[in-house]
Amino acid sequence: MENDVFKQWTMGGRGQTDRGSIVPTNAGFIQDMGGRVTRYPLRRSEKTEPGKFRDVQLGERWMDAMSVDYSCLFPTGMLNIGMHPQKEMEVDLCWAYNRWVTEKVLPESGGRMYSMLCLPFSDPAACVRQVETFGGRPGVTGFMVTTVRHLQVNDNSYMRLYSAMQERGLSLAFHSGPNWNEPCSVPATASCRCTPLASHSTIPAPDQLGHQRHG
Repeated sequence: MENDVFKQWTMGGRGQTDRGSIVPTNAGFIQDMGGRVTRYPLRRSEKTEPGKFRDVQLGERWMDAMSVDYSCLFPTGMLNIGMHPQKEMEVDLCWAYNRWVTEKVLPESGGRMYSMLCLPFSDPAACVRQVETFGGRPGVTGFMVTTVRHLQVNDNSYMRLYSAMQERGLSLAFHSGPNWNEPCSVPATASCRCTPLASHSTIPAPDQLGHQRHG
């Protein structure tokens, strides 16, 4: 490759997978700053002790190194779940992920890790079921809506969901995700690259807002 920057990005993307390819799916992945942040390719080489969940040990390790007492887990691995063409699959994957987090990860963290669970936002009724099932479990502070969706977040079909979360004092967060294939509506003379930056937007429950004001 003639462009040294693109070459570095591509080589870094190949390092994200166990098996390299000519055109890696992560080519252009620059969250690791072109390879300067080594936690992505080197995480698998970190050693952990048997008898405790690996991800919990790794999380506690960086928390201790930075003097962090508590950490809130975002459903990073589910950020693109909203792009799945089958909403039934989205619902089931979110259910499995939320069970895994609340039944395996959080109990082993000793109260140091909390989580905002993933919502299958393509199915409003399924969202309500997951809030009712997982919303009261220890360590659950709220839920997160990931990636781009087809329904507007103020659609009436979501009002029951929002009401269920408000009744339980749970927070609601939104997290965008990159979609390289998303069309852009710009003048033909303008260049366009659809690489939305990941962002967070959290809406605390009313009682949490009160605590923030007096904190």
